[in-house]
Amino acid sequence: MNNGANNGDTGSTARTWVFYTLMSLAGVVVILALLAIGVAVTLPQDYSFARSVVISRPPGVVWGVVRDIAAERGWRQNLHSVERLPDRNGHETWRLRDSEGQTVVMEVVESVPPRRLAFEYEGRPGIGVITWVIEIRSVANDSQVTLLQRSSFYPRTYRFLARFVYGTSFADDFLKSLAQKFGDPPVVQ
Repeated sequence: MNNGANNGDTGSTARTWVFYTLMSLAGVVVILALLAIGVAVTLPQDYSFARSVVISRPPGVVWGVVRDIAAERGWRQNLHSVERLPDRNGHETWRLRDSEGQTVVMEVVESVPPRRLAFEYEGRPGIGVITWVIEIRSVANDSQVTLLQRSSFYPRTYRFLARFVYGTSFADDFLKSLAQKFGDPPVVQ
């Protein structure tokens, strides 16, 4: 005969199970956060990588597109606007706004037609500096476009994000968009 005593026990058992499950999940989140902080503390301030794509056009043609910063909005997928700013240190300076509204100021620090173009990106003050060096070299009748990114982030959080969250995604997006501009497969290596 069931006098209802078990009904309370069942509800209590379910609540206990839910409580311990939520506490276990919270513990896992705390452990992962501490692990991420531990990794971020050990990361060096400087970080760099190189990515490449092959474009089926000669370097001069590719250079014309890469060097025309004002026209990038027409072919870069995640770029919302491009605005020319006054020169800084005798260099062209531009403000780029992405599709999410984030802005960055870009200074052209080197321009060697038709093979090398370098930019320094400046985000929020105190975060760090990102440099992109784009090199274009002839490979048979094509061009190999290599983008070298050098980053220097002061806050450890940004060091972690740059390596493990964003990785090479911004450089890859640029190179994929460039390849698609020329009708080439967006295969980034």
